[in-house]
Amino acid sequence: MADLPLDQETAMAVIRRYIADPNPAIRASAIHWLRTRFPDAVAGDLLEQVVQTIEGDRDIAGYEAAEALCNTEGVDTVIAGRIARALKRKDLSYRMRASTLRAIGRIGSTDPQVLQVIRLNLTDRNADVAYAAYAALALASPELAATGTEDLPSALRGDSAFSALRHAAKELSPAALGDLLAPLIADASTPAAIKARALEAATERSLSSLAVLTAALACIGGSPYRLESAAKAYVSSFAPEGRPAAEVLAMAGAGEEPVRAVVAMYALTRFGAGGAFAVQRVTERLAKLSGPLHTDHIGAILHFLQSQGAAARSAAPIVAGLLREDSIAHRDVSKMMAEIVRAFAACTLAEIGAPAQAMPHLIDMVANGETTHAIAAASRAIPRLLERERAMAAPYLLRPLKDDFIDGAVNLSVFAHMVSSNPALNTSARIEAIRALVAINGDALRSARQLLERRAADNPEEMEFVQPLPVRYQNLAADALKAVP
Repeated sequence: MADLPLDQETAMAVIRRYIADPNPAIRASAIHWLRTRFPDAVAGDLLEQVVQTIEGDRDIAGYEAAEALCNTEGVDTVIAGRIARALKRKDLSYRMRASTLRAIGRIGSTDPQVLQVIRLNLTDRNADVAYAAYAALALASPELAATGTEDLPSALRGDSAFSALRHAAKELSPAALGDLLAPLIADASTPAAIKARALEAATERSLSSLAVLTAALACIGGSPYRLESAAKAYVSSFAPEGRPAAEVLAMAGAGEEPVRAVVAMYALTRFGAGGAFAVQRVTERLAKLSGPLHTDHIGAILHFLQSQGAAARSAAPIVAGLLREDSIAHRDVSKMMAEIVRAFAACTLAEIGAPAQAMPHLIDMVANGETTHAIAAASRAIPRLLERERAMAAPYLLRPLKDDFIDGAVNLSVFAHMVSSNPALNTSARIEAIRALVAINGDALRSARQLLERRAADNPEEMEFVQPLPVRYQNLAADALKAVP
């Protein structure tokens, strides 16, 4: 058939002759040309011959005929009954059975006998056949398809599962795809590689399925690399819709498995989801510490609370507890990491509000802090204290403005990310102190006049900075002088 004439009338005459050839390879070639070159002709006078090929062949020609029907619109449902009967034969190749099932699904018959034949194929040991049966049910009867997933995952554990999942990601509706993938991922007997492919399929389709989310979270922490990476990618891309999904993420974020908790918390933070329920759960997690919590877990919780702003003010007393040097959260961690946690806790209080019990710790961080990171973070939080505590803390904000203070660039927007390569994301202790004094105003700003004048007159060329922060604090100091009452 390689030299088939390009003229349609002549080509169709050749196809009609060879579609009835005794050699199945020639019949298959003829039908292949028919469905790829002249697909509209399948629904015409050649339809009967195509159907008869499915009824009579068992391999390559029948496969091509079934594929031809898959791409043909308006086929009578009676045809579905005829080719469904062909599926009862025991000698059909798996690819012909899979193709025939896809054709039945495309035709869309709801005949009970046809649906029964489809359901019988859900338990086929070949994943392509089992998936094709599920896809056919999903098109003809979504209700039956949902119940069919009880048997289907057992068929999706072999090597052919990868092909089936590739089809599923492209063809199924979001609901049907979720019903297919969730039990497969949750089943402990499913090989890790197949679970990973299922999660990749869910990510490719941006599938928002609560059941898949729950199964994906269970795969994070101790799973093989590819599976854990696929699960993290799915959870990280998940867009929570409504409270149920946010609750699932919040429960995982407050859980004991640190890697899973971190991924869940950042998913909540990224999509601005969670609300009061999530705030309550993670606050309880911090309040019930009986030992050190993984620092990345603490950082993820604090990131989330920052994203909630004033709505997370109920968590402020617990977060303030992280400022204590003797907090149980700092046990068994390095001094540097403890300072990073304290600094990020202060940044969190700057977003959600600082309670009175935070004042002595914030003052200590500004007055005695050994790192620019901690001093800058505490300076940022002090204006969020109540008026009385704010006034008591304000004098300590003068320390970063003194001549002998060694300032430096810091990044307060990301946990444990000390300096950003993007200068716009960095700040410094002097910058935060000046901003705090302006926010407090009154006596605090008046007492800083002389130091502000000196800082406004600094020569940036004489300053050893990796980034041009002196210019920024110079400008802030000059503006602050204009605001001195």
